[in-house]
Amino acid sequence: MLYATPAPGDHLSDATVRLTNGSRRKIFCVALAVIPAMLVIPGVGLAQSTPIVQYYYAQAKRINVDAGRTSPEEVLLARTLDPEHSMITEIACLRDPGRPAILSPIYMKVTGAHLQISDTPDVLHPKTVTGTGTVAGPPWHWTYLKFSMVYLPFATPVEDVNFVTPTQLIGRKQIFSPAGTPVQLYELDMDLITKAQYEMRRAQLGCPAEQ
Repeated sequence: MLYATPAPGDHLSDATVRLTNGSRRKIFCVALAVIPAMLVIPGVGLAQSTPIVQYYYAQAKRINVDAGRTSPEEVLLARTLDPEHSMITEIACLRDPGRPAILSPIYMKVTGAHLQISDTPDVLHPKTVTGTGTVAGPPWHWTYLKFSMVYLPFATPVEDVNFVTPTQLIGRKQIFSPAGTPVQLYELDMDLITKAQYEMRRAQLGCPAEQ
């Protein structure tokens, strides 16, 4: 994920170091859309006018390609699926070891099997993140998601593939330098949790209040 900070001793390009050190908040779900993607547990009923919120938690793993190092990151995700407005909103709380937790919002407009992705509610006017994607599976019960993102300040590409199981969201993301060189691989196996567990994790991580 582009928000991820290199582990000590990792050697990234100057652009990537500035990106990871200075712009982590904007990238999670890109790097999760966040996190992330917008997959729904098969078999869960969803009325077309009823938003639903799902909660996930993971200990993610980053692999730095150049240094061959791995580093952890805790990820807590609240996803709101709103079929009536064809929107998905993901708010991720991220915490690296030794750092305070940060929030990373992402917004996705759904049109059929296609997605328009941004870091602003108005997806056609992004600030730092833009992208497109596709989904497969029953509408609003997708089992596969693939998207391509760009972090605008440094033209940094992200390629993301996500799958769903009855209890997990599984993501594999590749981050590249603006020149197209592989920089990081991000592995994320998120477990579905209850709202009570989510609130407990929020307190433990020290997640900032949502704006």
